[in-house]
Amino acid sequence: MRNAPYTPCPHTLQPDMFFLTPIWLLGLLPWAAMVVLLLWGKRRQVDVPFVELWQRGGEAVQRDRRRIPPVFIIASLLAVFFCILAAAQPAWNTLGGRATIIVDRGITMSASADRIAQTVDRARQLGKWDSIELISVPNTPSVHSASQPWEGIARALPLTAVDTRRMLAEVIQVWLSRGDEPIVVLSDQRLETEDPRVIRISPSTALMNAGIVHIAARGTSSTRVMVNLRNQSDEHHAKLFVNEIEHEIDLPQTGGERAYFFDLNEPAEVIHVRMEVHDDLAADNEAWLVRGGSRRAIEVRSPVPAELSRMIDVYEGSQAHAGHDRIIVAESEKSLGDEPGVILLGGATSSPGDVSSVTHPIVEHVSAFATSSNIPRRSNGVAWEDIVVANGQAIVSVREKPARQVRVAFDWPEFARSPDFVIFWTNVLNWVGGGAGEEWEARPVQQLSADWASVDSSPGELWPGLYRRGDGELLAMNATDVDVSPLLADAAQETPSEMKTSGRSAQLLGRLLLSGVFAGVAIAVLAWPRTYSAKSPARV
Repeated sequence: MRNAPYTPCPHTLQPDMFFLTPIWLLGLLPWAAMVVLLLWGKRRQVDVPFVELWQRGGEAVQRDRRRIPPVFIIASLLAVFFCILAAAQPAWNTLGGRATIIVDRGITMSASADRIAQTVDRARQLGKWDSIELISVPNTPSVHSASQPWEGIARALPLTAVDTRRMLAEVIQVWLSRGDEPIVVLSDQRLETEDPRVIRISPSTALMNAGIVHIAARGTSSTRVMVNLRNQSDEHHAKLFVNEIEHEIDLPQTGGERAYFFDLNEPAEVIHVRMEVHDDLAADNEAWLVRGGSRRAIEVRSPVPAELSRMIDVYEGSQAHAGHDRIIVAESEKSLGDEPGVILLGGATSSPGDVSSVTHPIVEHVSAFATSSNIPRRSNGVAWEDIVVANGQAIVSVREKPARQVRVAFDWPEFARSPDFVIFWTNVLNWVGGGAGEEWEARPVQQLSADWASVDSSPGELWPGLYRRGDGELLAMNATDVDVSPLLADAAQETPSEMKTSGRSAQLLGRLLLSGVFAGVAIAVLAWPRTYSAKSPARV
């Protein structure tokens, strides 16, 4: 996860004093013009009692136009000057030492290059360090250059569509254990650590997203496509293109999900779904599927419940199966042997109250099996692993050697009448078949070897799309499911308080504003006597 160290050259470092918003200094141009105008002034008016006093022997008197403006005018100019400097936010650096900056390039931070740029601009308010270790998550080959400041490097990092939540937490813990320097994390993710050395800087804008959560397809000559969408934006309508066939759809309510079904009447090797909607995240607005292997035949070697028998018939009939490859359904390990298959052990006939499972493809989307990270991962026999436990007893176990096999030790009548029954046994047969049961396939975004190339140009190195290997094999990669509701949007947050209290950037804004107030008071005091003075002689 670590990039090569980056130590900026002296000429790339910020000076001891700098301006956070220097564009406001342009206001000094009209201010300087006003000062010149007032100093150049006009001819002085003289109070005289009689016109004849102007005559001085007929000679023209040359007078100097320059004069010092009244004190209250000078005070007004100083007040404007201080306000312009205050808007430019001058600061001086008091940091020095070493720091680690971690740039999150995950799918939410890569919604646009502007999100990373926002965090970089806010991080500049911390000041400067003598040495900076720049880390990107996920890691990218080092692009550090002694002639370029870290800000430019961070802005130029390629975008990705990877879920970096777990990755980011691991990297932070690694760097916390390596030293005592501050760690600045540029990310919109919530950080689990409470260590005061870690400073999170998030983008200043919220993230609105309507995207594809899941895509699946079934069928051969006539294919049905399911597209599951989640709406976390203010949009209500969108256009959905399924293999370039346009469909006008109503999006789910904000915060909701909905499944949409479409039929393709023509056979295709690739299914491409694209959504046109006004949101911030483009990575999950497209998804692909490529045709995979065909299903294996199922050989039943023992009596099975009627519900399971019908399920097997439907499963086999939905797709053609390939050659001599098969899945065995048996009642004992001896009958199954070393072939892939399912062992039916019977067992409990009523659903227990305490059922939990570990994360596994077999229990995915099965609501009857509550996922628990605390389930004991013990082994029954040589290589069996328990994935579902009821009242302390394993009811579903799996192993991958000598072949993929599943052991099922329950028979609940109420389970057989629920949608979970179909999902569970479809997952079991798909997993035992080694993925061959999925006619249409796609992977989450991941790092590919060098012999894979993007079919269409990709905006990032880890990005959804269609990829082709040198031997012609196609691979579809889709974005990770993105739930943007937990993300923090710090639009109203100024520089985090820990930045200010740690002495990392001593800003002069308050002092300049205070100076402007004093100048305003001076204006009032000095202008008061002039406004209400005794009436002067008439001017001519």
